[in-house]
Amino acid sequence: MCKIMEIKILNELVTKIIPGISPGDYTADDGLPCKIVNINSLEDGKIQQGLLDSRNLGPLTRRDATIDDCQLRYGDVVVSSKGPTFKAAMVDFELDNFFVSLNLSAFRLHHNIQPQIVVEYMNGAVCQQELKSLSRGSKYLFVRLTDVMELKIPVPPPELQTKIVGYCDTVNSYLAGLKKEEALIRDMKQHILATALEVSL
Repeated sequence: MCKIMEIKILNELVTKIIPGISPGDYTADDGLPCKIVNINSLEDGKIQQGLLDSRNLGPLTRRDATIDDCQLRYGDVVVSSKGPTFKAAMVDFELDNFFVSLNLSAFRLHHNIQPQIVVEYMNGAVCQQELKSLSRGSKYLFVRLTDVMELKIPVPPPELQTKIVGYCDTVNSYLAGLKKEEALIRDMKQHILATALEVSL
């Protein structure tokens, strides 16, 4: 018998909101060496390790969370809630002393949904349109985390989730390969042009 796909409010799927690190928590000298996710780190649904900020973290100014509360873990979802394009990405690696900046939102999901399902849906056209409709501001668009938590998320049966994630992994790997090939061709073009123009001078 075919299982029916459920629709859940995102807040029902979230087990933990992960606090961001305030700029006032960074220190220039002593402190805990750490890596910080910023908006530029979010690319194609993933956290790009090469685009993380390196900072030293001092004592937290907030009293409602510890450093351990703020640590990102494998499978966490990071969301940029500022437009014009709202981004979502999954943490797909383990890293010590790994945090999210204050201008991003992060959360941990219940085991009944794979994080990549939520990320792919949030980056898709339907959810992007909904996020834009929830956005505030005139010059700079933003969406409040409380509004993000009210998004309706489709939750496929477990076996279908696995198939969807496998398909997305295959497509994303192929697209990443195309991107590397494009960069290689562009470099080759520049090299050929530079050589040709140098010869002609």
